[in-house]
Amino acid sequence: MVKTATICGAVCLLATTVACGVSTPLTPAPAASNAATKAADGSTLKATAPTLVSPVNDDRIPNERPTFVIDGADGQFEKVAFFYEFELTNDAGELVRSDVTDGTQFQLPVSLAFDSPYRWRSRAVLNDAFGPWSGQARFFTALPPTLNRPTRNSSYDEWKTWFEQIRQLRGVGPTVSVAGMAATRADFLAVEADWQNGWRGDLRARIFLPVPGCNGTAANNPNPPFCAFGRTVDVGNIGQTWQWVVRGQT
Repeated sequence: MVKTATICGAVCLLATTVACGVSTPLTPAPAASNAATKAADGSTLKATAPTLVSPVNDDRIPNERPTFVIDGADGQFEKVAFFYEFELTNDAGELVRSDVTDGTQFQLPVSLAFDSPYRWRSRAVLNDAFGPWSGQARFFTALPPTLNRPTRNSSYDEWKTWFEQIRQLRGVGPTVSVAGMAATRADFLAVEADWQNGWRGDLRARIFLPVPGCNGTAANNPNPPFCAFGRTVDVGNIGQTWQWVVRGQT
């Protein structure tokens, strides 16, 4: 009996020793303090959302290039200088553009359509991480200007001013396109001007303007200068920024 008890005691002692020598991990293991984590809203940057200052509350801005102003985000653990992403959509929620800048004010580098509603929001960005989005704000662009209809005697500069107003009024983008030319063609024809037509009927990025001091039309004045389409202006190449290059009278 003593021998049996001794063996049992030795076995129990061994079992206790083995159990104490095993390191049992905690379940679940805590995440490393510097591990990248994602919040419920998808953000990966430990920062607050910026506050939108202007334009907000259906403000009507004075032009077609809004300046977005925010109160910056705060880091949750320390003061950090963030970059900011500004996202602009149309009223239907379709993305217009997204830009990242290092300040809390950002002017859109392109012109928007006149008298149109848009929505915007912002979030902090640092390296590859981004904070939570702010709420959205809605605004309207400026009303279209009162157009000064050009005449045969208008200067090239007056025609250029009118062209820029028409381009904005019709929502033509910042780059030359066939769609942009087609959208403004009726306006040009109404003032005795037109885009150049290729031999297959395609529009080309060249404008023909009427001639100053000319009376009559091509029908009753068969010899140059005709009143319509007698001055030429090139406006750039397809896919590039609009220009205004006067080529003179033709």
